Amino acid sequence: MHQEPLVASAWASTILNYAAQCQLPIDELCARVGLSAEVLHDHSQLIPAQQVLQLFDECAAIGASDQFGCGLRVGLSSTYLQGLNILLDSAATLGDSLQCLVECLPSLMGHIQPEITQQDGFSRVTFNASLAPHAFGLDSCVLALVRNMSRRVGLSPAEVFVEAQITEQQHCGQLLHSWGIPYRHASTLSLLLPSAVLALPLQGANEFLYQALRATHKPSRPPEAKRAPNQQLHLARQWLRSSDQPIESIATRIGYSQASNFIRAFRKQYGITPKQFRQAEG
Repeated sequence: MHQEPLVASAWASTILNYAAQCQLPIDELCARVGLSAEVLHDHSQLIPAQQVLQLFDECAAIGASDQFGCGLRVGLSSTYLQGLNILLDSAATLGDSLQCLVECLPSLMGHIQPEITQQDGFSRVTFNASLAPHAFGLDSCVLALVRNMSRRVGLSPAEVFVEAQITEQQHCGQLLHSWGIPYRHASTLSLLLPSAVLALPLQGANEFLYQALRATHKPSRPPEAKRAPNQQLHLARQWLRSSDQPIESIATRIGYSQASNFIRAFRKQYGITPKQFRQAEG
């Protein structure tokens, strides 16, 4: 059965709070998207990710500027990710903090799965998505991450990041450039940094706080059948198309302990095996 990606309702609240600062009609936005006051005030609830993407579309339709996502970065850090940011601030090193983000972010943004890859002394953080993300959301995420990671080690963004890849729909390029970070367009959002900076200690490191908060934020491991719903198979298809990762590795990453089970589920969903799909796309 298809399981629709979910996000924390606090994300919708954060967007609407910033929309109010931009003088956008909040009641009209809620009516257009079908958001209730109850959901917006109870941040423990989960709502469909598609509803948030629609909220971004409606903001743009009634007057939000192209820079809406750039301004939203402040609310993303201070409101929506506040609890998670405290956890990330308390890690021992930048690498520990980044790995914790990779593990925990999908529990807040069910359609986004960060990934860290390393090659030739550099590390790349890529934000894979099971639903086409909105430029506003991508802008706020990349800018908040750049600022927060730099702040944690007491360096400027240009001292931490080598390059940013952003989609053609995003509008944060000028701001990244002003921070000293070169950018280029790509199909998926990612950040490149020297692997050596991952070993830098964090200024707010606190082992006791980190372990306590990590136990709270760390997602539980559900049964295999629930770890790989259709959106995870969709994500696997993206990886098969855009990378040379072994099929066994992709199976493990989306929650299958046996590659044969992944192959069977993929064939049932798409009518061909992962290998056949990769050959056809190549």
